[in-house]
Amino acid sequence: MQKSKNFIGIISIILILAISILIFYAILIPPNKFNDLIFLGIISIIFSIISYLLHSIFKNKKIVSSFVWGYYFLGIVSLLLASTIIKYNLSYIIVILFFILLSLVFIYWRIKSLNS
Repeated sequence: MQKSKNFIGIISIILILAISILIFYAILIPPNKFNDLIFLGIISIIFSIISYLLHSIFKNKKIVSSFVWGYYFLGIVSLLLASTIIKYNLSYIIVILFFILLSLVFIYWRIKSLNS
């Protein structure tokens, strides 16, 4: 049972890496930087959530956590770059900051529930 669970986890991580590399490569080819960075940020945050769900099936939590944090920061940075440097839009910045606040509340809640 444990070996099949590890096998599924390894296959899942390989698939996430392959899909994300292909999507990120496809995003960087077209010349529209603003929409590309917004799409990259959203996809990165979705991959962060998918990687977080892999905690339940993968034994090595450090690898999965590095995927979660890596995709999360890539998503946030690309969203902030798109909304501040490429095309300044205050409403996007407010939504992104609200998302960061909401995710920090959930992260704090999750860490607190694991420690108690």
